Amino acid sequence: MFSGLLDEREKRILCIVIQNYIQTARPIGSENICKNYNLKISSATLRNILANLEKNGYLMHPYTSAGRIPTDKGYRFYVDDLEENKQLSVQEEMLLAAGYKINKYELKEMLMQISQLLSLVSHYTGFVFSVSPEKVIFKHLKLIHLSNKKILAVFITQGGLIEHRLIHLQLPISVKNLKKMCKILNDELIGFTIREVRQEIFNKIKEQGIGYREFLELAEKLGEQIFKIKEELYLEGIPNILSFSEDDKKVESIFRLLEEREMLSYLLKNEFNEKEKVKVFIGNENLYPEMDNWSIVSAAYKTGDCSVGLLGIIGPKRMEYSRIIAEVDYISRMANKLLEQVEEE
Repeated sequence: MFSGLLDEREKRILCIVIQNYIQTARPIGSENICKNYNLKISSATLRNILANLEKNGYLMHPYTSAGRIPTDKGYRFYVDDLEENKQLSVQEEMLLAAGYKINKYELKEMLMQISQLLSLVSHYTGFVFSVSPEKVIFKHLKLIHLSNKKILAVFITQGGLIEHRLIHLQLPISVKNLKKMCKILNDELIGFTIREVRQEIFNKIKEQGIGYREFLELAEKLGEQIFKIKEELYLEGIPNILSFSEDDKKVESIFRLLEEREMLSYLLKNEFNEKEKVKVFIGNENLYPEMDNWSIVSAAYKTGDCSVGLLGIIGPKRMEYSRIIAEVDYISRMANKLLEQVEEE
């Protein structure tokens, strides 16, 4: 909510400046405000209020004699005041759900489609970031015997992630022994995180009194190829940012960041907060200077009670925050429902 440092009149004028800049990308001066808004105050009083807002860091002059535009502090003030208006209407939700169907394929395909949806509805860059394997829970493993030295491993997580790996062995393993190992892993490791599975897989085999070299080799291969899930980042609509800046250097810097997946993943991981519904990072609130002219609106998505990733949009600071926050919130809830359905099926 707005801080008590500003009275209601100051809040309204600050909102006018911000909303005008979001819509027009142009500074607004006191004469324009007096002409187009019925504030019932003198032009001298308005100029004093604008000067006070600038003095306190909410507004700035982009250049001498221009009108004012919002600072990051001004945007933050504005976004925090939207707290009670962050939901789409029921009709808007129905239109969004009807217009954009997400097919329930394997999880990777679904997350890619969700990032596309975020880009389409926002007209900015949509992203989905699946976080660390510490959050991923083991549900089931199938080991299919193709030959004595070739195994197809199918790994399923609690959230519906399906991984297929063809495993080539140095030592032959029989169908009987393969079934035995598969049963041990499914009986003993269900409900463990992937990191725990990688740590426990050899212990569980030893506890069962199995010391055969072929079991140990297969366990090692599973740990390397199946239980080593990496963080994934899905990005859609990167070219959309070209429409929102006339400064080539600003566009070039954000393009470099979006193309550098490792840096962007680190940024999103740093901003991941599973407890907050929708989070907004504005300009220099972000980790990297490349983001000084851009904002991130994000929300965690879950499987059960466990937050396993982050989705949202990257766009200009002068975005329509009320709409974007509502859309990200709705799509995160949509993603949660889809993941629940996948898990049930």
